[in-house]
Amino acid sequence: MVGARFAAENLNKNIHVFTHRINLGYGGNQKFGYQWVLNKNYDALVLLHGDGQYAPEIINEFVKPIRTGSADVVLGSRMLTSGAARKGGMPLYRLVGNKILTRWQNFVTGTSLSDWHCGYRAYSIASLRSINFLENSDGFDFDTQIILQLNSAGRRIHEIPILTYYGDEICLVQGIKYARQVSTAVVKHRLKTMGFFASNVINSEYRFKFDEHSSRGRIQKILQERTPGRVLDIGCAGGELSEFAASIGNDVSALDINTPKNHSKK
Repeated sequence: MVGARFAAENLNKNIHVFTHRINLGYGGNQKFGYQWVLNKNYDALVLLHGDGQYAPEIINEFVKPIRTGSADVVLGSRMLTSGAARKGGMPLYRLVGNKILTRWQNFVTGTSLSDWHCGYRAYSIASLRSINFLENSDGFDFDTQIILQLNSAGRRIHEIPILTYYGDEICLVQGIKYARQVSTAVVKHRLKTMGFFASNVINSEYRFKFDEHSSRGRIQKILQERTPGRVLDIGCAGGELSEFAASIGNDVSALDINTPKNHSKK
């Protein structure tokens, strides 16, 4: 892998490369990464697609508003600068589709974003702790769902203009399917805010609390200080605490009245 080779050649221990035996999906990989970062108690994280369309040189521009406290979420936008997307090689059909979807999403949710679909964005860790992103899709519509969650949580979302470059990379997003998924997500969100039905994306039965001062945070600390042994997690919900206990060497049995999504019974 390019990342692992670069880390080895430069003796950089701050670069961590993870390989999964199964494909977690676009959203599933984000869930894994965000959980890993939350456990490290960093201040912010940046999502940057690996297809070379966006410039990593401007990462500091994404982090700066979060570090100064002026934003909780920073989204890159290919639309803020007129003509920039087409100049960077964005196909016309994708540009038109992006604008139509973004306008629809703004209309339904009452927002005024210029680009809902950019794969270059940054989140404060505090903003991620305030939502349950684990209940989101493992597919490409994850990006829309997390914006809906953050907007509902009252997080300050800021956009910055970015340049983009479209080469000969292969796009795995199926346009019609993706449009249907994100349209469904915003409509369900709107109906939920009107009180029509519950949605796991917006309001799950249990929201895991990553705060070190919460009951779960205290339990994590106890687990870290004790010799690994047998742990029984009653009311495990999504299994986050059980997974943590197992990761540090404990033999864990987990019970819950509901079967958590994306977790096998053990």
